Amino acid sequence: MNRNIEVIKEHLWSVRFSLIPFIDEISYNEDLSEHNHFFLAGNGTIVLNQESNIYEHIKDAFLKLNNRSNLMLNSKLKKLNRKSNLDMKERIANAVIRILIESRKLR
Repeated sequence: MNRNIEVIKEHLWSVRFSLIPFIDEISYNEDLSEHNHFFLAGNGTIVLNQESNIYEHIKDAFLKLNNRSNLMLNSKLKKLNRKSNLDMKERIANAVIRILIESRKLR
């Protein structure tokens, strides 16, 4: 495994997106700018951008929600979708839940 990849969990990695073009273990078709906070690789692995200005918030959200069942994630997503205005923490949770559900479908 490339030393620039931090394996947080089996299907949750983090890396500086500016290094991805030089890392053979990660295939990507994504925008690798600092404004892209994470992406889903074709094998279901979620790759977080260590260069993102909200990296720690996103990482914490993934760690908090990762072990939840799909039923619990879908329930939380429905609650978030009913709200008209989401704060930053809720927007992050919404995005994290969506990508976790999609990741599980690919594995």
